[in-house]
Amino acid sequence: LEYTGNASVYYQRVRFNALKMIVVDDVGQLDTCITNIKDYSEKANDFLKKYEDGIISDVDRKQFDTLKQQWEQYKSLIANIVKLVQSGHKEQAQSLILGDAATVGTSLQESFDKVLQYNSNDTEARTGNNTKLANTAILTMIIVIIVAMIVAIMLGIFLSRIISNPV
Repeated sequence: LEYTGNASVYYQRVRFNALKMIVVDDVGQLDTCITNIKDYSEKANDFLKKYEDGIISDVDRKQFDTLKQQWEQYKSLIANIVKLVQSGHKEQAQSLILGDAATVGTSLQESFDKVLQYNSNDTEARTGNNTKLANTAILTMIIVIIVAMIVAIMLGIFLSRIISNPV
C-alpha cells in the first residue's frame, strides 16, 4: 500500500507541474516545473520498482503490468509536452496535455486505484488470517503450559513419595 500510494502521489505531482508549466510565463518557474517533473517521475519510478519487487500473485502482477504500461505512456507524453513548452509551442503542449495526456492520465489514475483497492482488500484478508494464526498460537501455548504444569506437579508428587517412603 505504501509504495503504490507514494507512487500515486508523485504521479499527481507530475500531473500538477505539467499543467502549471503551461500557464507560467516566468522562465524560473518553468525550470522549476521541469525539474519537479523529472524528480517526481524518478521518485514514482522508485516506488513502483519497490512495489514490483514484492508482487506475489498473478492478479497483482496483471494489474501492475497495466499500470506500468500506462505510466510509461504517460511519462512519454509528459516528455513531449516538456519539449513543446521548451521550444515555445505552449498551445500544442496544452492541446496534448488536455487531450491524450488527460485520457492516459485518467486511465492511469484508475489503475492506481485498482492496485490500491486490491492491496487494501488483500491486507484485510491477511489481517484476518494473521489474527486467526495468533489466536491459535496463543491457545496452543496455553494448553502446553497447562500440560507442563500438570506433568510438573505429578512428577513432584512422584519424587516426594519416592523420597519420603524410605524415610
